[in-house]
Amino acid sequence: EALEEMKKNTKIRLKDVEDCSENIKSKFLEPDKQEGFVREIMNEFACVIDAEYIRFGTEKGDKYLSSRRETWQMDLPNKQDRILLLQIYEKYCKNLEKEAVLSVDQMIADLNRYLLSHEWRQLRMTHGYDLIFVDELHFFNRAERMVFHNLFRKDIDRRLPLMMAYDLKQGTDDRFLGLTTTEQGSSFFGAIGLGASELVELTRNFRSTPQISAFLSDLDGAFPALDLAGEWTKYSAASSRKHGDTPILYIFKTNKELIDEIFKQAGKEAKKRGGKNVAIICVSEEMFVAYLDAGRIKGQYVSVSSRDEVSAIRNCGKRCVFSMPEYVSGLQFEIVYLIHADKREIMQDPDNIGLRRRFVSRCYLGASRASDFLTLAVSLERGGEADALARPIKVGSLLVAGEVIRNNN
Repeated sequence: EALEEMKKNTKIRLKDVEDCSENIKSKFLEPDKQEGFVREIMNEFACVIDAEYIRFGTEKGDKYLSSRRETWQMDLPNKQDRILLLQIYEKYCKNLEKEAVLSVDQMIADLNRYLLSHEWRQLRMTHGYDLIFVDELHFFNRAERMVFHNLFRKDIDRRLPLMMAYDLKQGTDDRFLGLTTTEQGSSFFGAIGLGASELVELTRNFRSTPQISAFLSDLDGAFPALDLAGEWTKYSAASSRKHGDTPILYIFKTNKELIDEIFKQAGKEAKKRGGKNVAIICVSEEMFVAYLDAGRIKGQYVSVSSRDEVSAIRNCGKRCVFSMPEYVSGLQFEIVYLIHADKREIMQDPDNIGLRRRFVSRCYLGASRASDFLTLAVSLERGGEADALARPIKVGSLLVAGEVIRNNN
């Protein structure tokens, strides 16, 4: 809404945007780039602006306009690009105020301030924690990670009893990565005051078949290098499960053909296995939203469109689950249909390394939800399969459906 209001402002559209880089100018003005642009903006809000209390006219605001940016951050090469982002942010905040709501990022920022207050220092001894376990750490941005240190009892001053589980490649945004020029993935523990840490790498996969693990390993090669040192290691988990089928890729001519066939297949499996064991996971937010409104598949699934709706899976009955990767992280299904890993998802800005990493992460996260069977489906209407699938296809850890048919014959 904030972005649309900005576009209606003649001065911003004709004057301010003209002084922006060609990259930002095209994303601001061209409707077909809107989805990706909004995703990048929200990522900038969460990981930089809200987290660092950046505002117009402040010292941090001035520094934001001129500081060097990391490769993982949104591509804002000149000062006017960043001014535009702050203008959008101010409009966004005013809209939140009109609705009398806070964003989660604003709430976390306020919480961090409270945890440094005199009041909390007095309460820590009785209200603080002795031990904290954190799962899915890759979904916490820097501001959210700062919370942990100040939740412990006052007398804990050496190695903190904090157990954290994470997989960088399952992070569908840049929350895990550092926010300053000196912080990288391999050093963020020290940057938030946790001191020395001990890394325990889990090398056994008890979730997926060896065939699905092999596909994940080959997909792993599509991740762009982000200078994360040892934290961004090659996928090497060996499967401890029985052998299964090799993942299959279906290539459909149109989106209509894809949706009809995949929901038909998923429906049959859901009736046999129970809906909670079968999931259709959509990589594209654009297509996910479109399918939620599609009458032709209405009633065939239970949708999970936020983390708050995960409990709805218990009521699936004989209907499959329909969701996006980030909404079902941490869950496991016997059968997963991963749809729309299409070229179009990164064609809007193919040179943007951050956009590419987030796309591959969504594919990786969605595929890793499958324990027994994994099927991928793409549409030629949206460019066919993304380049990230080229290596799995080449080495045979992902079979194209036509080749499967020929081999069976």
